[in-house]
Amino acid sequence: MGSFFVSIDELKKKADPMYSEMNDISVATIYAIADPSIKALVPPPLEVVDPALLTIYVSDISRPTFSAPYIEGGIGILTKLTDSAGVTHTGLYYFSLQLLGPGAQNATFMGREEAGLPKKFADKIGLKRIYDRIFFYIERNGVRLLNAELKIGRYNDPGLLMGWKPSAQEKV
Repeated sequence: MGSFFVSIDELKKKADPMYSEMNDISVATIYAIADPSIKALVPPPLEVVDPALLTIYVSDISRPTFSAPYIEGGIGILTKLTDSAGVTHTGLYYFSLQLLGPGAQNATFMGREEAGLPKKFADKIGLKRIYDRIFFYIERNGVRLLNAELKIGRYNDPGLLMGWKPSAQEKV
């Protein structure tokens, strides 16, 4: 039976941005080395880390604590910035962050206004797993920004397998 009762502790936790949670996530991610010409797309004073590591993802956030469910996709590059004290910081520079679904408006506002992320609304975002394949795409203003298909299998770098144990449902 459902209830509208929320304890004071739960209410405080949900109201505190430090406790925002994105629960029950399905995600597909691609990491790739980008062509060096991508450096021209990154604004100074940011510099692309060498080699240029590109990240592409689509995630279905089914039970966030800060909004209704939504789906999000992004395309970014690993960058670095050296501050005035000479300390180098690394982080992702996103070329595109697209959101869709009932919680997209709130998640876009929180990401854009509170975290400074360039979030926008997408026309379509898809993420679907069929057996050992994952299909995902992002469209905005009638343009397909991303169209990908992944085959689930072994990592291409044995170092990524450290600590990973396949579940009973996974075939290796």
